[in-house]
Amino acid sequence: MSLATITSKGQLTIPVEFRTSEHMTTGTKVEFFRLPGGGLGMIPRARSIDDLFGCLPKPAETTSDEQAQGAIASALLADDDRIRLGR
Repeated sequence: MSLATITSKGQLTIPVEFRTSEHMTTGTKVEFFRLPGGGLGMIPRARSIDDLFGCLPKPAETTSDEQAQGAIASALLADDDRIRLGR
């Protein structure tokens, strides 16, 4: 167990063994949350949304706006028919 003290400015130094094991460096954001038992937990949020750019593969096939609008219109018509027929 490690002990840390909150400063008069509300700052807290996270012990080095936790910073190292969680790969926390200067500028790492930390999210705090309440645990069900009433304690506090924290999760380092080292990544930003920008880090996720390009992580998904490019779709094999692209859809034009016209194709998308046609698919939406077809789905809406099918749903209207379903409602009208009581299915």
